[in-house]
Amino acid sequence: MTALANARTTSGSDEAEERRRPARLSRLAVGGLALAVLAETGSLGLLGLSGWFIAACAVAGATLFSTFSYIAPSGGVRSFALLRIGASYGQRIVQHAAVLRVLGKIRLQFFNDAALVTSRRSRPLRDGSVLDRALNDTETESMSLITVISPLTVFVVTGTASVLVAAMVSPPAAAVLAAGALASILLSWNAVRHRSDDVVRGAARAELVTAIDAWPELVSLGAADRLVARSSQAVGRLAGEQARSNRRETSIRSSAAALAVVALALAAGASVLIDRVGAPSVALVLLLGTGMLGVAGRAGEAFDALAAVRAARNRRVGLLASGTLDEVGLPAISVVVDDHGMRFDGYRLPEGVLRVGERILSANLDRGSTLVVTGPSGSGKTTFLDSLADALGNDAVQVPIDDHIFTGTVASNLRLAFPEASDEQLVGILGQMRLTAVGINPSTLVGVGGRALSGGEQTRLRLARAVLAQPRVLIADEPVAGLDDSTAHAVLQLLRTILPDAVLVLSLHYLDQTVRDALGDVQLLQLD
Repeated sequence: MTALANARTTSGSDEAEERRRPARLSRLAVGGLALAVLAETGSLGLLGLSGWFIAACAVAGATLFSTFSYIAPSGGVRSFALLRIGASYGQRIVQHAAVLRVLGKIRLQFFNDAALVTSRRSRPLRDGSVLDRALNDTETESMSLITVISPLTVFVVTGTASVLVAAMVSPPAAAVLAAGALASILLSWNAVRHRSDDVVRGAARAELVTAIDAWPELVSLGAADRLVARSSQAVGRLAGEQARSNRRETSIRSSAAALAVVALALAAGASVLIDRVGAPSVALVLLLGTGMLGVAGRAGEAFDALAAVRAARNRRVGLLASGTLDEVGLPAISVVVDDHGMRFDGYRLPEGVLRVGERILSANLDRGSTLVVTGPSGSGKTTFLDSLADALGNDAVQVPIDDHIFTGTVASNLRLAFPEASDEQLVGILGQMRLTAVGINPSTLVGVGGRALSGGEQTRLRLARAVLAQPRVLIADEPVAGLDDSTAHAVLQLLRTILPDAVLVLSLHYLDQTVRDALGDVQLLQLD
């Protein structure tokens, strides 16, 4: 708590800067949208004016004694070309800068929220595939400015401007082009609204993950064929749904292309037959309409991107929602921690293969005492420790057997528990854990590109990080795994020396006299 308070104090000077960030992000996003509109305006203007210019030149060339001047139109063509190039370049820079800032903000919020999740509920977050999916989802969310907001904004602004310009030439043609663009948008929206392959894909993924987990057991029971058949059905449903989605998408694209051709033909016909405009004006309407319908097509794709953004946000929020990550069937436990020690009661140890009948576990532990939980594999030691840690919350520090060692220096890993730890303190704890004797010091790099730690070295580094936090209750699952007897006894004795008043809850495979001597006041809880 002290470290957190100090961290908040240290960051207090940056609060004004943090409050100004949303406004800057908003201005950056608006600037990117403005540049996107200018870039598309340059593109449409270049397309329409070029068509008009070419047709006008052709008409002038076929007319005797023509007074047509090419200087102003050619200057307009060059201006639109330069506008398109410059605005497109600026759009990419500004919008990607805005996206990167939004991405950083979303990911920081995700990690802050994940840090508040209790130890038991955060266990699925340690799975690499889950974390990778969550980070990909944050990237999908941050890209909404480019994939959703920008194309829709560009369509509304430039589409309206294009219709107004076309209306100056031929109002009926402008009405036809507007109707064609809106019909194209509605086609894309309807396609996204009826997509179901994502649901089927999720079901197939869940089925395959379940099949992989259950494979060894079902093979031993002779039910592998049924499992393969069930998984094949799930994959077959997915393949069928994807095929239907592909056919639907192809049909919609073909319909949109046919719609564009019909709209352009009707617009050209309306220009000639109703308003009787000349060839240059017809070329202007046709090419401007072609560009506008292309913008409408890209805006239609934004609905697909919007569905992906919403799904990504829902997954991220659901991943950290209260209760989402609860492990099914974990027994409840009542725990009280005070200045005298810790008491727990009401933990139901269910009947199982290794146990006849249900047991109710309870204990009263004085300050500075140790509870050693023993039992064979599968007896429920880890489940008990997880439930106890979840009930204790901030009153305890849990050291799972798979607690993560982050890429970086040893010092940065240790200071996660105690940010104000001095170099002397870090050297001292590493020496006590017998890590300096094997060449590990605070500046040692670990993880990717650093030193590969053995299992025993990782265990001692995790324990060093835990004791630096000075918890009231330390819960450790197999704290001496991978250590020889001499080092194991030294580490256990060190835990009690550094945390003389803390309650230690340790799962061990055995409890002999040397372990008792190392830990002092010990109570045994045997799960058999």
